[in-house]
Amino acid sequence: AHIKTRGAGGADIGNVIPLCRSAHRAQHSFGIKTWATYTKFGSLDALKQLAVFYGEQYRRAVELGWTPGDV
Repeated sequence: AHIKTRGAGGADIGNVIPLCRSAHRAQHSFGIKTWATYTKFGSLDALKQLAVFYGEQYRRAVELGWTPGDV
């Protein structure tokens, strides 16, 4: 799920978190801020921190030679 939508200028790297299908649907139904508040994440800021972490891990993997097709 994108923290800041692509339409609002959000990037893919450092702006996404992985969600299962049901969580992704709920996030779209309630909106990212409301969904984040009522889940274990607790806040939009927590989601942003997680997205940055995943972005850093992705960049590191690419630097080490990983490509998205390797999964």
